[in-house]
Amino acid sequence: MVIGCAEKILAAGESFPRRPKIGLVLSGGGARGLAHIGVLKVLEEAGIEVDYIAGTSMGGIIGGLYAIGYDAARIEEIALGQDWNELLTDKIPRTSMSIIEKKEEGRYVGALPIRKGKIELPGGLVAGQKISILLSRLTLQVHHADDFRAFPIPFLCIATDLETGGAVVLDKGFLPDALRASMSIPSVFTPVQIDGRLLVDGGLVRNLPASDVRKMGADIVIGVDVGTPLYSKKELGSLVKVLEQSVNFRGAASTEEQQKLCDILIKPDLTGYSSTSFNSGDSLITKGERYARRMLPELQALADSLKKYPEKTDSPKPLKPVSSFYLAELEIEGLQKVSRRLLLGNLQLKVPSVVTADELEQAIDRAYGTHFFERITYRVEPSPQGTRLVLRVIEQTANQFRFGFNYDSNLKAAILLNTTFRNLLAQGSKLSLSTRLSDNPVIEGSYFVHTAWKPGVGLRVEMLYNALDVLTYRESGGVEANFDYSSFETSLLLETIFSNSVALGAGARYHYSSLDIVIAPEGWEGGQYSLLSFLAYLRFDTLNRAVYQTRGVSLYAEAILVTDLLGSAEVRSHEAFQKYTLTCDGAVPVSRRVSILGSFYGGFSTTDQMPSDHFYFLGGAYPYLNRAFPFMGLKFMERLGSCALVLQTGVQVEFRKNQFLILRGNTGETALDFNDLFDRQGILTGLGLTYGWLSPVGPMEYTVMWGSEHKDLLSHVNIGYRF
Repeated sequence: MVIGCAEKILAAGESFPRRPKIGLVLSGGGARGLAHIGVLKVLEEAGIEVDYIAGTSMGGIIGGLYAIGYDAARIEEIALGQDWNELLTDKIPRTSMSIIEKKEEGRYVGALPIRKGKIELPGGLVAGQKISILLSRLTLQVHHADDFRAFPIPFLCIATDLETGGAVVLDKGFLPDALRASMSIPSVFTPVQIDGRLLVDGGLVRNLPASDVRKMGADIVIGVDVGTPLYSKKELGSLVKVLEQSVNFRGAASTEEQQKLCDILIKPDLTGYSSTSFNSGDSLITKGERYARRMLPELQALADSLKKYPEKTDSPKPLKPVSSFYLAELEIEGLQKVSRRLLLGNLQLKVPSVVTADELEQAIDRAYGTHFFERITYRVEPSPQGTRLVLRVIEQTANQFRFGFNYDSNLKAAILLNTTFRNLLAQGSKLSLSTRLSDNPVIEGSYFVHTAWKPGVGLRVEMLYNALDVLTYRESGGVEANFDYSSFETSLLLETIFSNSVALGAGARYHYSSLDIVIAPEGWEGGQYSLLSFLAYLRFDTLNRAVYQTRGVSLYAEAILVTDLLGSAEVRSHEAFQKYTLTCDGAVPVSRRVSILGSFYGGFSTTDQMPSDHFYFLGGAYPYLNRAFPFMGLKFMERLGSCALVLQTGVQVEFRKNQFLILRGNTGETALDFNDLFDRQGILTGLGLTYGWLSPVGPMEYTVMWGSEHKDLLSHVNIGYRF
């Protein structure tokens, strides 16, 4: 719908002793607000020069960018160039995550904050980190400007005071904060605190701020309303629509009054588009342009009527975008429990140096990827030597309760519960406690503390209890024996984190195992023992995501010296022995939907006279712990030996969005002696085909396997993230 009153405007224009001021009002509407860009394109075509801009939510963001010098074409380029799913979910690229966090990424389907010992609901689903960083980058040229009315086009936006419910006019301060507050939809984005007030989306109280642009001095007001109309009872059939209705209900009456203050009102018909339709940005912009174009004759007439006045002497001069700056000073605000050294070690910014906007964002992503911060934003200010960078951090004050579930046809159903505490007992520390509730339970604990000695160097204490029903097989393929196996180990490690991709560690490990016979041939024995080991390891991880990777490499190398210094091992050899393990998985993209996969799993021991749970195992679709290697065509942990080797390659095709077909083939062997690994007579081969769907709660997979050791097909089912 397009509403205009050209005669009234032009008649009024005749009576103005001076050039009348044009005010532009852009409403909120979430993704529907992208239609504003199409309207701006038509206003530019008509020759309308805007004197004031007021906006709410998405209208505030687009209006703010236009006010500081971006034209419609550039804003369109920005909008269509975003990954909105990543932007609005605060999804940090896996490559920017701390390597400490990568191990746990992709294990949980949900998380809740823990405050004062109680599990609570979050203040918002999204902290707004990514959108805040984007807004900071796009407004670099005005970080130093506190008065929005001093912009090339004077500007304001509207937010809502969460405590009082009143409208808050934001026309001064730090522009990215104001824009972020104006779009903070309650329960979706966390509120923003400005000047002691907790602010949320302005659409709750004034979604079309025409009265505010009038107060700025506008004589003629052009309003663009893309707000979501109220739904009928029959239409309220989804969570998204219920949420939109709750946000828009209160503001509906206000919007009706504000529309009356507009001399020209453009209200595009956006039926079929919701506030979350960001993937339809192209068509939304086109819709806005198409409906505004209906008003083009009237808009051009308005522009022509203004030509009789002297040319504007205060026409806005576009500001030049900032792509890099000379970093002369670095200031950090908000640090309390997290050490400055930890933050600087992850930022890896050199002072002084020339820093690009891309490098700055990557540095902030690395620091945010440690999960020690709820939000990290920045502003740049001029300094005598160049530029001062002010990093503003909000530390993660809430601990976490996380949960996940999985069904694996080998390990059966399991629920994973985790609690994570940060800065407990020491600054820069992380305590993670997990339990796997299943027929094969696992209890896992880890405490890592960053030392003050050097960035990236930390101490780690680990604990792992594992219980497993273990089957051994005859060469014919039948079950030979069944054992109840349990183990407990604890480690003290010194770890150096070189980057988000590389960690090197060394330390000592105490290991206790118990093996009880359920069913076994005569002469087989169980037993218990304790061992002390010394180990060193290297971890390298550049995979782009936790499952269905399309690029990157993950490598784990470990060397262990196992001793019987405790004198309790019931093994055939009481001499120390060594174990060397290397696992590597990689993916190389050959097109947007096709990747080549490759894996290597290998390990050998210097003796075969060792406890049975120190052997390597082959079999199953996926690895389990560090010594049970996957092998297509073998049952789970079907083959064992003191040495093992697996080579696997495959191709992964995403034939539909989030649906995959993966073909993998492998060859390998286990042996009691390293040289026997290369005996061609014992070589195993296998092939597997997996269908996978990356659902909202994790991968759903079905695998069919063929192997040289079995006449029949083997199958495997996995539901949910593996852990």
